[in-house]
Amino acid sequence: MWNWVGFVGALFVARRVAQVNIAAQTTVAAIRPLAVTALLSLAATGICRGLPTVVPGALTTSVQYLAVILLLVPGVYVLGARRPGISAWPWFVITPMVIVLFWPAAAQLWGSRLRHDPTIPTPTLLGTLFVLLMSAGNYLGTALTIHSLLFSGAIVLFLMSVAEEYRIVGDWPYGFGVLLTAVAAAGLPERFFPGTLAEQSLDTDQPRLLSGVSNNATAEPNDSSTADVPTAMAEILSTDHGGVNSMWADFRDVFGLVWARRVADRVNQFSLRERWNCVLSVDGFVERPVEQAAEASTNSALTSGRLCTANEVPERAVRVLCWVLRRFVDEPFLQRYGMPFVTELTEKSEE
Repeated sequence: MWNWVGFVGALFVARRVAQVNIAAQTTVAAIRPLAVTALLSLAATGICRGLPTVVPGALTTSVQYLAVILLLVPGVYVLGARRPGISAWPWFVITPMVIVLFWPAAAQLWGSRLRHDPTIPTPTLLGTLFVLLMSAGNYLGTALTIHSLLFSGAIVLFLMSVAEEYRIVGDWPYGFGVLLTAVAAAGLPERFFPGTLAEQSLDTDQPRLLSGVSNNATAEPNDSSTADVPTAMAEILSTDHGGVNSMWADFRDVFGLVWARRVADRVNQFSLRERWNCVLSVDGFVERPVEQAAEASTNSALTSGRLCTANEVPERAVRVLCWVLRRFVDEPFLQRYGMPFVTELTEKSEE
């Protein structure tokens, strides 16, 4: 029963993940087809496990372990998601990782001619767990914290079914692991799906956006935007600071804390040099604490404080953030939130 429960659950998760569109128009847009492929492999495992008299056990074990490795690929893909390196990342990191992790199982499968179930040696198992730590750990502290923990638990259960030591015998680890994955997928935030991005951003923020440009903004920045929008929308975008924290939260939840902290550190270099009234934290733009006013450190990514309102975020800060994000997202992604697509930025000297 557990095998068919896992099969149905894997199909549900694959369908759910296929509907996620929050990463569209970003450098990690490929993680959706990668995740769907891995989940279909997981569903195929359920078929193989449910037909033991038809499918050799060695092949079933190999398919399950391959599905586990493929499930780790999207998280690792995100870690190399900055342009221009993203073009080489799949070939020089992802592909070698899959080959190295699957090689012991493939060698045993070939050597035994499907007569014996392959087992994953402890060093390879530890390497797989290390990859899991890097990929899932990137989302601890984001809106996907619980989801990453459930996913990690599922991966551990899948691995214990094929491990050389500490092996768990039976069908329940597979079925229960898929159920954990299904719970994580069912609990994904609604803003990850179609119809919940641009509409919500503009409808909720437009009234306060029209109230005017931040009084705390620095002088008009001399940078260029390639955004091509209608005139009516351009008036809204010219004063749009309200959607910046929403945009930043979605970026953080898609790319994880590793990239969020690095981007925040880069933006805060400008904040320190140009003496903005705010700094960028992992939660969004927050008031600059008084004790940080004279600090030389730019590592403010974990700064906590009151989130700035629409009128408190300098226009310069919005443009600098969009300029830094150009290596991660495309113009349509920024336009969902009414943000400009900044391709050139003139740094201001300290007054």
